[in-house]
Amino acid sequence: MTKSGKTLVLGSLAICISASLWGLDGILLTPQLYNLDIVFVVFILHALPFLLMNFFLHKEYKQAGRLSAREIVYLILIALTGGALGTMAIVKALFLVEFKDLSIVVLLQKLQPVFAIALAAVLLREKLNRNFVFWASMAIIAGYFLTFGFNLPDFNTGSKTMIAAGYSLIAAFCFGAATVLGKGVLHNLSFQAATFYRYGLTTLIMLIMLVTTGSLNGFAMATPTNWLIIVIISLT
Repeated sequence: MTKSGKTLVLGSLAICISASLWGLDGILLTPQLYNLDIVFVVFILHALPFLLMNFFLHKEYKQAGRLSAREIVYLILIALTGGALGTMAIVKALFLVEFKDLSIVVLLQKLQPVFAIALAAVLLREKLNRNFVFWASMAIIAGYFLTFGFNLPDFNTGSKTMIAAGYSLIAAFCFGAATVLGKGVLHNLSFQAATFYRYGLTTLIMLIMLVTTGSLNGFAMATPTNWLIIVIISLT
């Protein structure tokens, strides 16, 4: 197998592993944090991994001085979209359905590639594959049936499912945007450094939100079970 072929296989395997871990998180782990404030949950799920990263990625701080103003802006936007807004949206969606209609929330969030490829075409001027429009349309149509079935949308049912679906789409858009923005920094930063800075900046953004929204009581409200789940999510 050629070097490019091995890279493709390893990259695909890495995506499969990350998708599996995200699925495990949404179905089994995050539901155990339902008693906590969303802002606190998103903060601690970035702060603890960032703290752990400092033990073996602390040398990445040296690269900060070599970053251009554009790369710094990209990293801030990645932290804002893929870290703060995207994660808050998907956690909010899971909390809204009270983890009963998980398939709707989790699968709609998987529309992320549609947004990522579309944004790459707009922002990075990448050419769309001619099959993209067909498969993207199929994914959007499937997303509609997943949410509403064979019925027209009913906005007066009082159900939280539709609102949760909206948050899932926001999360998919944010994660897709972060993926595209990531290409703006990965030519100069390793993926380890980019991840390190993303978690650090997201932690800072969420800390500001934590203080301004008065959500600091999350530390006192978290149970031993909550902390165990938080550690597991942080590691996975």
